[in-house]
Amino acid sequence: KEQLAFAGLVDVGAQAGRNGNILLDPTHLVITDGPAPANTASTNYVSSTAVESMTGDVLFSAPDGITIESLSDGELQFQNGTAVTFEANTNNDAVGAFSMDSTNSLTSRSGSFEIYGAGVTLGSVNTDISGNDGGNITINSSAGVTATSISTNSYLGSGENDSGGNVMITADGGDIVINNRIKSWSYSNEEGSGGAVTLLASDGNIFVETPPTGFEAIESYAIADTGNAGAGGTGTQSAPNGDIRIDGIRSSAVSFTDKARDAGIVQANAINIQISNINSRAASTGTAAQAGSITLNAHNRIEVGGLRATGSRSGVANEIILTGETIDLIGGAGSVQARALSLIPTSNSRSITLGQLAPANLLNPPGLAALNIWQQDLAAANNVDIIYVGSENSTGGVSLFDSAIANPTPIHVLGGQRLVGSNSDTLFALTGSGAGSIGNSQITFANIEQFDGGPGGNNALSFNGTNALWKIEGADQGSLQGVDGEIATFQTISQIASSATLVTNDQTEQEVRYTT
Repeated sequence: KEQLAFAGLVDVGAQAGRNGNILLDPTHLVITDGPAPANTASTNYVSSTAVESMTGDVLFSAPDGITIESLSDGELQFQNGTAVTFEANTNNDAVGAFSMDSTNSLTSRSGSFEIYGAGVTLGSVNTDISGNDGGNITINSSAGVTATSISTNSYLGSGENDSGGNVMITADGGDIVINNRIKSWSYSNEEGSGGAVTLLASDGNIFVETPPTGFEAIESYAIADTGNAGAGGTGTQSAPNGDIRIDGIRSSAVSFTDKARDAGIVQANAINIQISNINSRAASTGTAAQAGSITLNAHNRIEVGGLRATGSRSGVANEIILTGETIDLIGGAGSVQARALSLIPTSNSRSITLGQLAPANLLNPPGLAALNIWQQDLAAANNVDIIYVGSENSTGGVSLFDSAIANPTPIHVLGGQRLVGSNSDTLFALTGSGAGSIGNSQITFANIEQFDGGPGGNNALSFNGTNALWKIEGADQGSLQGVDGEIATFQTISQIASSATLVTNDQTEQEVRYTT
């Protein structure tokens, strides 16, 4: 409507049923701090006092935008349980933005907020409550979204299943920036769960930074002091054409004395991902609560601190999967804890190094041709059960360094065109086609096409299978042939050991040492 006048009290609440709806739909709406002035040709005014007195679910719809003036008390507070919807830009002409003072708050305890606009600027948005469920918060912008904080948590309640609300923020044409933190946790002794947090920026960045000291930027955990804990909320962050920076994620499920459900899964996808730490552990007594898996997929770079996907007491650990052209684990020794850690280059053709000492003060300089899994990265992962490197489809080379050979945590190389030995003498002990282990180490491998002894001076290749032929085709090089085809090729190998038959190439007649 071009002109809409509103004054007085409206009550469409229902104590024993569902609230009725209140609709205000001018062209451009301003919610004022004091008394509302007279409407103009382009703008309608409603006082914050009139808005706060409404009882019932409320829909504000204005195609040319909605503005909340800076409020002297700092808060626009709706009645508890109110479902509030702000629809700016309803005609989708990229004009109608939603805006408010970043130091002010929107509050509807155990209610909900849905906010739509061609650009959304918020202060704090709160549906958190004690003794009830936190309400859901949905924000959708055709441009960017900026907010101070988002709170949907449920805390210290005595009711059953008091859970945090879900948070969904979508920006289709800009960044998502949260300047403090997102809280959707549940602190309940009766199986309350954390709410899911989903951040989607299709053509921008996601930044959730500078939480208060001692807190995480995204908190969707479930915790119980004396009773049962519910599930941790899942976390999904996607910025396929931008970067993600988050100062910590906590999606754990922890009961200090009793049972807990599973911790929340954490997933992120971006060009570059930088997250200070992720905690998705499960702590439970009597039930096998599952820690949440952690999956980060970066087109370019991943930099993460502590990663925790562990279980304690009856809890069960889960896996961590990191995919990137460069991966840096910067949390220090033992900072990665999980059942399994997978380190995978984004490109199947990218080479991998294992155990090289990182350059001082710069873990992965720009322009490196390989995924370097540094000595420091292996130390960070010494609290995982096994490290998987590469993939079955890897076509790049994998080069070993001495610290990888000596690493106490099992390492399994899933594939590669070539496996290169370390500076020390290397023994490749084959058990099948392209598969086997490295002698005197915790390294196993599969799907390797060629074995290169590397710079070590006395490298060896062994095969404990039968019905195979060694073919020596040059100085310290050749192939191993099985009944079903080639098992492996090799170079820079000075010793071979097998029960198989040795066949020399008549053209080269190169000498090798052969032991049985």
